[in-house]
Amino acid sequence: MTLANRNLMGAKHVADITRAVIAGPGGRVNKKVESLTDNEVVESVRGFLDVISLAFTALAEITEEDVDNYDPSLSEKKKNEPPAPPTKAMRLRESSLLGSVGMLRVLGGVYRNLREDGAEDGDIQEFFKRLDRHMTAPVTEDSIWLTTAANEDFERNASAPIMRQQNVVHLTKVITDWYKKAPAAI
Repeated sequence: MTLANRNLMGAKHVADITRAVIAGPGGRVNKKVESLTDNEVVESVRGFLDVISLAFTALAEITEEDVDNYDPSLSEKKKNEPPAPPTKAMRLRESSLLGSVGMLRVLGGVYRNLREDGAEDGDIQEFFKRLDRHMTAPVTEDSIWLTTAANEDFERNASAPIMRQQNVVHLTKVITDWYKKAPAAI
């Protein structure tokens, strides 16, 4: 999503996050994934979205945004008209890694991995809460994203992880491993 887009994400991004939650960071669909019912997929993704919206304060703010007052005309700038004020989603992309669909995909993969390892949603939520203060963007030289094994997956001053498949898979594994043995900063 561009910085100027008023929405948090598009339909393709929802599909990408859904794939990460049900099939993992590599997104490989196998017989187990294919056998899931629509309700099972919806419940898995809903569980993930509930966990992250409670664990990360910036996402909690967006979920509380008054969608009943959404005006589609705000997304179309008319000639000689001042731009509409930025939405919470726009402000999130400027200041947090959580504004990156790529980071949400990674967290979706972490959620899936931890659930498969037997972790409960409440425990995952607590783990994600500990990561909350590290979600500031752009990434600085002293952040956990550049001072740990995650450094392969970020560039300095980035607002999102590197989105090559191998980086997404690696970063998901690194964060999943932090659940059992977190760096001192977490």
